[in-house]
Amino acid sequence: QLYNSSDQKSICELNFMDSILNVKLNKKRLVVALEYKLHIFDISTMKVLQAIETTSNPKGLICLSMSEDVSYLAYPWSSETGTGDIIVIDAINLHKVSVIKAHKTALSCVAFSTDGTRLATTSQKGTVIRVFDIPDSRLLY
Repeated sequence: QLYNSSDQKSICELNFMDSILNVKLNKKRLVVALEYKLHIFDISTMKVLQAIETTSNPKGLICLSMSEDVSYLAYPWSSETGTGDIIVIDAINLHKVSVIKAHKTALSCVAFSTDGTRLATTSQKGTVIRVFDIPDSRLLY
């Protein structure tokens, strides 16, 4: 259930067939992560804009940028079990920006910078943090 704390009123209730593993919110989008699917909602209408089939994401690992200028969504994608690839999409225009081959092992954490121009990643091995330029997907550090 979504609740407006300033008005102290319920906005709406969203129900899913599978367990909700993560929820991210910015001023324009709400993203709900299930193990095999992401749902992107328009925050002003609470209408689902897109449902994205994903590879297994048992921890619900997603990241949504907080910038008012851009809204990027990053989530793990793996064509091979255990690889640390990330898909970045434009959550406003709903198109893929890039696929980043970030790590050789599965991801454990992803985070956008405040302005949405950098994406930091770590893998389950846990020894390296990589930072990518967004939207170019160029490895910076």
